[in-house]
Amino acid sequence: KPGLSARACTDYTGGMTLSPLTHRRIAQFKANKRGFWSLWLFIALLSVCLFAEFLANDRPILIKYNGHLYMPVFRDYPETTFGGDFETATDYRDPYVKELIENKQGWIVWPPVRYSFDTINYNLPQPAPSPPTHDNWLGTDDQGRDVMARVIYGFRLSVLFGLVLTLVSSLIGVVAGSRAIRVSGVGTLPASDAWTTAMDLAVTAGVLLPARSVAVIRTSTGLPPVSVTI
Repeated sequence: KPGLSARACTDYTGGMTLSPLTHRRIAQFKANKRGFWSLWLFIALLSVCLFAEFLANDRPILIKYNGHLYMPVFRDYPETTFGGDFETATDYRDPYVKELIENKQGWIVWPPVRYSFDTINYNLPQPAPSPPTHDNWLGTDDQGRDVMARVIYGFRLSVLFGLVLTLVSSLIGVVAGSRAIRVSGVGTLPASDAWTTAMDLAVTAGVLLPARSVAVIRTSTGLPPVSVTI
């Protein structure tokens, strides 16, 4: 805006105030094609893995039986629901259950990977760990569990844990940064500088919090401590 210095000049985009420094940083990031497209690839993978139950599961997504629709991916059904003999949860991989459903002109919609992260394949062609097959795309681990399913669920768990940890450490950094500015008597800093200061503290918190957590866990379990150099 006219009459304002370059430092104070800001753009209002989508209700968000961006400083010239922030614009330069965004432009530099976009110029890094590998990093820019890696971000979009990461977002796409995370978006897909958020629906892991629909990608890898030992329960069908949808079943039609005797004119009714069932969604085992959301809830348990006893075997008697599909004409079985037991009140226990249905084992949909059992050929007997499959036959019961098909006898009533029914059908089953399975996820692409018919295993959950803890499902054990007892019908392996060779002892576990087994190589990739048409049934286990990435093979199995030493306990007969599908590796592809464990990768999908593990990716979602790891990323969500990292995001939550980043959010918590960022909040700590913002609070600590605001407190430091007030105590130092500097006064009110521009929003961009205050945010930069807060994020510097947030990065420090993001490193120290996990390191401290690991140290506490290792100490409580009798393991030797791990030294972390920052």
